[in-house]
Order: sequence, then C-alpha cells, then structure tokens
Amino acid sequence: MTRQPAPISPVRIFRSVVPAMSVTSVMLLTLGLLSPAGAAAGSASLSQPEAEERSQLSPEQRAAIGRQIARIGIIDYRSQSEPSPADAEISAAVLSFASGFRPDDPILLRYLIAAERAAGDEQAVIDATASLVRLDPEDEVAQLRLISWSISRKQTTDERLAAYAEWLDGRGRDFLADSPAIASRLALDAALLHREDGDDEAFIGRLAQATRLDSSNKEAAALAAAVFGQRSQDPVARLELAINLLLADPVDPALHLAVAEQLAERRAFDQARRFFNLAAALYRLAGTDTETPQFIEARTSLDWHTDGPEAVLANFERQLRSQRAAAKRRIDQLIELGQPVQDELRPEDIRLDLERERFRLYAALALGDRIVAERSIEDLDASTTPVLDRIGDLLASTDQSDTQSRNALVQQGIQLGVSTIVARLVADVESRVAADSLARLIGTWGDALGDQTAVLEAAARFRLNGADASLDELADFADRTALGALFYGLALEELGRNDEAIEQFQRAADVAPLKAIGVLADAKAAGLRGRPAAEPQRTGEMRSVAEAVPNWIDTLAAGPRSFMRLSAGVEQDFLPATAEAVVTLEFRNTLPRPLGMGGDRPIGTRLALIPRIDIASHQLRGAVDPEVVDAHRKLRLAPGEAVSVRVWPDAGAAGLIQDIKAGHRVRSRFNALQNFQVGQGVPYQRGPLSLASETPLITRVPLTQATLPAQDLVAYARTADEPALVEFLPAFRAALADVDYPQGQLSAADAAELAGVIAARYPGLSLDTRAAIVAIMPPARMRQELAPLDRVVLQETDPLLAGVALVSRVTSASDPSIAEATNSEDPALAGLARALAARLRLGDPDGFAFLPAPPSFFPADDEADTGRDR
Repeated sequence: MTRQPAPISPVRIFRSVVPAMSVTSVMLLTLGLLSPAGAAAGSASLSQPEAEERSQLSPEQRAAIGRQIARIGIIDYRSQSEPSPADAEISAAVLSFASGFRPDDPILLRYLIAAERAAGDEQAVIDATASLVRLDPEDEVAQLRLISWSISRKQTTDERLAAYAEWLDGRGRDFLADSPAIASRLALDAALLHREDGDDEAFIGRLAQATRLDSSNKEAAALAAAVFGQRSQDPVARLELAINLLLADPVDPALHLAVAEQLAERRAFDQARRFFNLAAALYRLAGTDTETPQFIEARTSLDWHTDGPEAVLANFERQLRSQRAAAKRRIDQLIELGQPVQDELRPEDIRLDLERERFRLYAALALGDRIVAERSIEDLDASTTPVLDRIGDLLASTDQSDTQSRNALVQQGIQLGVSTIVARLVADVESRVAADSLARLIGTWGDALGDQTAVLEAAARFRLNGADASLDELADFADRTALGALFYGLALEELGRNDEAIEQFQRAADVAPLKAIGVLADAKAAGLRGRPAAEPQRTGEMRSVAEAVPNWIDTLAAGPRSFMRLSAGVEQDFLPATAEAVVTLEFRNTLPRPLGMGGDRPIGTRLALIPRIDIASHQLRGAVDPEVVDAHRKLRLAPGEAVSVRVWPDAGAAGLIQDIKAGHRVRSRFNALQNFQVGQGVPYQRGPLSLASETPLITRVPLTQATLPAQDLVAYARTADEPALVEFLPAFRAALADVDYPQGQLSAADAAELAGVIAARYPGLSLDTRAAIVAIMPPARMRQELAPLDRVVLQETDPLLAGVALVSRVTSASDPSIAEATNSEDPALAGLARALAARLRLGDPDGFAFLPAPPSFFPADDEADTGRDR
C-alpha cells in the first residue's frame, strides 16, 4: 500500500465535516456576526470524500482511534503538576487532531475548547465553539459565548449596541424566544455598555429587561438591587429588590442575611428571624461556623425581639441548671464508686460563652433581676480572667517580629477586656473595678483601642461621679455610637429626664437592632415608655412583602435534595472490551422557580467521577485520578426542568488502565460528586449544597484475541489487512503492557518480534492506520522492546500525526526527532516541538510518554498465581 502524501497543516486545523447548521449559526450569518468562512468550521485539511479514499477503516474504527488520540492529550496535560499555557497548547494540538476522527462528537470538542482556553487562544476557542453550536444547538453556554464574541468584534460602541439591539429587539429576538437566559445576559451586557456610554435611560431599560427575561440572572438582579437601591429611599422597594436578588440564588446564605438585616432595621423581627435562621442553616450546610460571636449575637437579638427577654433569660438559666446538674451527678457517681474526681468539670466551672453571658446579664437587667445580674457578672469574670492571663503569657512568649500573631492576640484581649468593663458599667456593678480595669487596658493597649477609649472613659466617670458631672460629656458621644447613646440615656434616666432617655435608648436600638447593646437599649426604652416601640412607617408593608416569599424557600434548610436532583446513568452497562463508555448526568430543578446552573450557581455543574474498577474480581490497587467534567450546558433550569448531559467517565488514566487490562473481565462504576472538594481527610468529597450519585455497574467482556498465543499475534500483525490490524492493536497493547495478560505477558523475544513486524509495515500504511498505531501501541517507556517501533513512529512525516507521536513517545529534549520537528516548515508542529522541548528541559518532567505500565491487579500474596479468577 502506498503511503498518502502529507497534507499541508495550518495552525489548529479541524479535520471535520461541517454538519447541518443550527438555527443559531444561520442567525449569526444572517446578522453578519459570523463570517461564512468561520461558519464553515475553519480550514479543513481533508474533505470527507478524500478522507474516505485514504482509509479502509470503518467510521466506528476511526471514532475509536479519535478517542485513543484524545486520551493522549488529556493524560499528558493532567500529568503536569502545574500545567502551563504551553502544556495546554500541546494538549490542544493532540485533541485537534483527534477531532478529525470524530467530527461530530461534542464531548471531544468540549475537551478541545477547555484546552484552547487554558492555552489562551481565544480565536481557537471561538472556532471550536462555532462547531460545537452546530453539533449541539441546545448548548446555551456555547451559544452565549459565540454571540458575545461576535458582538465584541464590532469596532465601535455604536456598532456593538446595534448588534445587541438586533438580537434583543430585531431579527434575533425570535431566535432567542426559547432562550430567555441567553437574551437576559445579552441585555445585561448591553446595559453595562450603555452605562459606559453615559446613556442612563437606556442603561435602566436594558437592566430592567435583563431581570425580566430571567429571574435567575444573579448578576442582573445584584446590579438592579445596587442601582435602584441607591436611587430609592423607599424601604419597601429596597426590600423587594433584595428579595428579587435572593430568589435569583435562593441558596446563597449571604442574601438571606441581607434580607434579614433590612427587616430588622424596620422592626419586622419575626420575618427577620425567619430569613436569619435560613441563612444560618445554609451556612451550616456549607460547612461555615455559625457559633461565632457575630452569629450568636444576631440570633439571640432576634430571639429577644421576637420572644422577649423573659424567654431568653429562662432559656439560659435552664441551660445552666441542666448542665450543672449533670456535672454534679457525674461527680456524685464517681465519688460513690470511689473514683477520682479532680479532673472532672465542676458545676461552678460550667458557664455560658461570652456572647450568651452578655445577653443573660442584659436580660436580667431589663427584667430588674439584680441577683441574676450579679451572678452573671461573676461568671463573666470567671470566664474571661484566665483567658486574659493566657493571652498575656502568649504575648510575652511570642516573637516581637511576628506582628500578625501579636495583633490577633491583642485584639482578642481587647475584646474580652472591653466586654467585661462594659458589662460592669452598664449593670453598675463594681464600677470602680471596671474603671481600674479600663485604666490598665489603656495603659497596656491604648493605641489599639481606637475611638471607643473616650466613650468608655466617659462612661466610667459617669458611674463613679454621677450623671450631673458627666452629662455634657456623654452627650458628645450620643450621636456617634450605640454605646454612647445607651450611656447618655442611662444618665438621663438617672436624672429623671425619661422622655429624653427614651429618645436616646431608641436611637441606640435603631442603630444596632442585632447587637446586645441595641437590644438592651430597646428594652430600656420600652420599660420607660410602658410599651414596645411603635413600628416605623411602612413596616407592615415590608412584613407583607417578606411573608409573600413562598414557603418552599423554608425547605432549603433541609439540604440540596430540597431543590434539585442529580442522577448518574450509563448508556450501556455491558460492553466489548475496548468499547466507549458514556455516562449520562441528569440535573433537575425541583423548585417552582428557575434556578441558575454553573460554577457558583445553585445547581453546580462541575463534577468528579470517582472510579471503582474491579479486574477479574479484584479491586484495582492504588488510587485512580477521577474524571473531572463540567456539565455546564444550560444557563438555568425552569421549574421542574431537567437536562441530561453525556460525558466520558474514563477519558484519562482510568480508561487507559482498563484498555491495557482488556484481556480480563473489567467492571467499573463511577461516583459523581457535584462541586467536589479535595482534602479534608478524604481524597474527594462532594461540595457543600451538592449531591452525589453513583452509576450502575459497567461490565466489559475480555478481548476475544486475548486467548491467542504470542506467535498467532505476530502472524496477524504480519498478514492482516488494515481494518483487521487495527482490530488487533488493543490485543497487542494488552499482551505487551499487561503483566497479568491471560496467555502470559509476551516474552522479550516475542515483544521485539511483534514490534519489528509493525515497525516494518508502518511506513506503507494509510494515515488512519498509522494514527491507530501511534495512539494504541504502548511507548517504549512501558515496554523497552518497543523502542524500534518508537524510532519509526518518530519519523512520521504527516505534521499533525508527527505531533501526536512526539507527545506520546519523546522523553528527552535531546531526542533527534525534537530537533527535526523544531525545524519543520509546518508552524504548528514546530511550535509544539519547541514547547515540548522546553518542558523536557525542566527538572523531573512528566507527561504521557513517561507513563509506566500499570502494575498487577492481584493482591500481593497472589501475584505468583496470575492465571486464576479471570
């Protein structure tokens, strides 16, 4: 057979046949946003008739070759500990060649797009995206990328705005009628461009259009909340904007917290507590600590506002009694049993944390219970004194140059010290002790105390010298901080000026509704007034707006299954040895409202497919890296809508291992972890607010050729026609690289003979068959007897295939084939060779060519018995 001439290969050639154009592609052409040349999928080096003439292989065989070539590019990139753009460029070159064998495969095309993006080649990304849109016209992410890029190519602002208008108001509107999520994002981009252009009216119009088209467009909702919130002082309108933003991403706890704060500011405390509790629950689901001082203070404030100080105090007292009684019972039991008790926690050592203790104190003060208030001060002292002592010791032992650690200790000490001082001064219990503590605090850390120093000093003088002597001084701080207003109110109350005191207490309460100081001030005002504060104007409307938020939002605290479903299936569960496995991932929105999809959206689309592989009834030893996939095809899912995404579960190392072990029965299943995380005690785990789903078992039957002895394999390599030769290549690979091969791994002599036969035939084979040999036959790194075949393969003259050969076989920058390729007239091959050479010159390089053959799958004590249980 004569060898085909090497085609001329421009950079990033797509060897593909252009399928029928999608509606979006036609629209892009119609609007002049994509050139006819670009719509034709770039430069094709071979048309389909030419491809058919050059190859005797079936379409199925060519597709299988493409998958094997793609695996080289994928594994090579993933082998790099810190992949660079040059590494991505190498991978993209291999994947681009692979796509010529699978011109209608969107899965492979997405791997190519990811590689081109990592390489920083924007034009190549767009070229591939144009092909992807034709293959998968339902891919909204690809469509949006293509449309946005085509608009960005316009030279002037007016031209870009005209293009946006054509899509949103003109001929493009009908094409996007079923894609409101795309239209919404185009409207937002147009709005931002109008704002840059200074057209406020058009900016507002497009922004409103963006939020109207897609309520899950979080960026549009956030911008609307910021813009309209700044322009309106209407608390109801501002709350509606905050709720619209919340509903755009109802599992974002920060948005629930923002709504709760707005409601608390207007004294709609019942609804504020509802949204705060939802925020806390979502934070906990995400693994965020909600027992921080800030959370405890806000939560207890809302409990106080909603249930009253009696309920708050009763809860804390009940908690202390229960825990102290349990500690006493424990000690009594140990004494009765004659056991030592010196290391046991005593009842008097059980106390509330600092934040809860402050509320216990303030609740007792609000209820006039001086006994509990004094006990609370004692507990506060007992809790903080040893901590302050430890902080002092740590500061003494911490290096002066470690400013970060020292500053953290100082701030912790100040917080504790100030808390006890304020508590004593507010309660007017041991005020002299508080004043002395303040003096020591100022003497030690005065510079770090900041603006609160003057307020605390004025408060201490008030308690020591009386209200008359300090009233004017306190008045200066009343409009600066909630603490200043509280102490001014206490002084006015002491002088019997109750109406003025109520005003100051209410000021502190309004400034800090979710702080302990503000809650106490609110209670003081209510006590002097004889009734709670009246709700501000329009609070009733705000409560109604909050109450109208549907009840399904309250179910989100139950976890991710309350709003979505994820299921992992397989297209076929029983496959020939080297057939292609495909996993289908189905995402479903179970809420009665659209939900966004993507990286930081409610329905995450980045998943790790964790493999479990059993070979001949033995689990594969050693961890196999998961297949990481991004299933981002839709920008949102409508209520009840589902989308199914096809992915390769074993495009990388897992697939290569299974192929090499193809002489055995191989069973595999994959656990799909949504928004996976790495570490934290386990290699991989699903992320917060995410789901996991395991595929059914996939069974691969052994290769039929695996029963043949070595000489039969060599004979087939010598005499088989090209289609039959390609069919036998997986068996050759297994026999050469599998130490557990059923007929026994080929001896050195047999391996050398097989390699020599294939090497001799290689130059006369068609390009497709040569590509199959390069992709499937192991490199010499896996079996040294294959070195002669590597030398022949590395003399490949087709530039694209030569690039794949380099990536799959060269392990040294001094290899002659690197120098020859670097001097190639083909710019793509020369560029790849230079990038590969640069990588190989680095210390301890890695890549596909460095992969060793996989070890035996048998347990260590069974390795000698390699013939059983297959």
